[in-house]
Amino acid sequence: MSSEGNDRVPTPPELNFTLKTESDFNNNDLSSDEIQAQLLLTDILIITASDHESSACYSYMKPIRRCYCEDLYRCVDFGQFGDEDDQNVKVTLMKCELRSNEGQLAVKNAAEILKPKVVLFVGTCASKNPKKAKLGDVVASAKLGTYDRKVMADGTVNYRGAKVSEIMACLILSAADDWKPPLKDPTSLNIEVHCDAVMLSDSNLFDDDKDVVDYCHNALGLEMESAGR
Repeated sequence: MSSEGNDRVPTPPELNFTLKTESDFNNNDLSSDEIQAQLLLTDILIITASDHESSACYSYMKPIRRCYCEDLYRCVDFGQFGDEDDQNVKVTLMKCELRSNEGQLAVKNAAEILKPKVVLFVGTCASKNPKKAKLGDVVASAKLGTYDRKVMADGTVNYRGAKVSEIMACLILSAADDWKPPLKDPTSLNIEVHCDAVMLSDSNLFDDDKDVVDYCHNALGLEMESAGR
């Protein structure tokens, strides 16, 4: 933390590349047939809630083709992960506010239309266990639970929620394999990837830190965007 005060966020380390933003590429006038073809090619649907989350995804997508999709009632970005010589993964990125019913319906509608193999929610989260997950770490959620919980007879906590598919559960365990943080100086920040984590989700804020600590007994991350969905 900064020595100027506990409320100040430390300056993040410099990346080894420049983050792209929406201004770095132009909208593409795709025909209806081209848009429909793109919709049928989606392997991964990525959902973000803010501009900086989208920017992080833009930097790994190439090329990016943006258009307004009438079927999804919003602008979306089509792209791919991987180099031209590799087996490319087709990606559709959509930004929406997940706190609202409209946003949640938009995600459901997109999943039904695109039929992606995987839906990923990319964003930031909080943690009340800084010794386990510190600022800058990566948390790959294997289970999304709500603050509604049941304490078992042996003292373990059963969070109500949903687990990822069996295929994704296996892939998550290897999330950190051969991955290196994109830092200009690799020694500037010690980043850890937490695989197979439990993420608690709710749209309500807690009034008391003690409540958060109690509910975080077995969970690593806290997010308040998708309300458990």
